[in-house]
Amino acid sequence: MDSKPQTFSGAEGPVGLLRWFEKAESVFVMCNCPEGDRVKFASGTLEDGALTWWNAQVHMLGVEMANTTTWDDFKELIREEYCPQDEIQKLENEYYNLKMEGSEIEAYSKRSHELANMCPNLSRPPPRRIELYIKGLAPSVKGLVTTANLNDLPRIIRLAHKITDHEVERGSLPPRITATTTTTAATVTTTTDNKRKWNDTDKTANSN
Repeated sequence: MDSKPQTFSGAEGPVGLLRWFEKAESVFVMCNCPEGDRVKFASGTLEDGALTWWNAQVHMLGVEMANTTTWDDFKELIREEYCPQDEIQKLENEYYNLKMEGSEIEAYSKRSHELANMCPNLSRPPPRRIELYIKGLAPSVKGLVTTANLNDLPRIIRLAHKITDHEVERGSLPPRITATTTTTAATVTTTTDNKRKWNDTDKTANSN
């Protein structure tokens, strides 16, 4: 995995901020970055407006206090600055009403994860996040996941993916769009190859 730090200028919007959080945290893990050094590292990747904003924070807080800011507190500060309240409200509404479309469980799980990170007020404590994830699953999947009575989100997500695959096989959920696209592409390729072979055979027959 690439450990090169990703920069953040403030112009990337809420989703860009989330991507920056995720990239920074993956670098923390790969480089064994101590908890106390995480804000120093992350603030070193700020640029343009975001860098100006952080310098102002340091001036107000004082260098010593700024350097002891925890990563979670830092994330909250920068989220408040670059996720305006109206944007947060839109994201919270989307998160609360998020639903799985057809059998697209991968897209649903990915978006649920993104919104949970951007909407901590809705996704905490962990049981609340689990509740919202199960709430948006397709009915046939939700019922079986609920019956399993699990309280660990990664296990719930794996089970939801497995059940979705089973429901697609049974025909109670439509085929995945990505799978259909792949199959169609393969069919077109096969048809083209067969046509080419037929034309080659036809030319050979005519030459004889």
